[in-house]
Amino acid sequence: MATAAPAREAARSAERPPAAASPAVQQAAPAMAPELLAAMMRRGDAMLALGDLSAARLLYERAAVGGSGGAALALGKTYDPAFLSGLNARGIRPDRTAAVTWYRKAAALGDGEAPALLRRLGAE
Repeated sequence: MATAAPAREAARSAERPPAAASPAVQQAAPAMAPELLAAMMRRGDAMLALGDLSAARLLYERAAVGGSGGAALALGKTYDPAFLSGLNARGIRPDRTAAVTWYRKAAALGDGEAPALLRRLGAE
């Protein structure tokens, strides 16, 4: 019986939609403590600096869902064609739609940089 719960959780995790597809649904998540949001942002930044874009995205998404406009902005940048070209990221495809989605969430959360990035992408 003890092994059934982890198996069910793994199955549920596999069924979750991709990060960029679900921010509207995730808006209802409760806000996190500011210290936790800051720690997740620092860890996401560290993962990005190491070139681990997947880990950075996971951390930024969790913080964005927790109410961080800065994390939503950072997550959007990991999909933004201009940002990715500056990283010289190989094997990572930009996703303009995902970038716009997360920039809009960042703007809704009060991030001041997001509107300019939306204008640059032509998605005011």
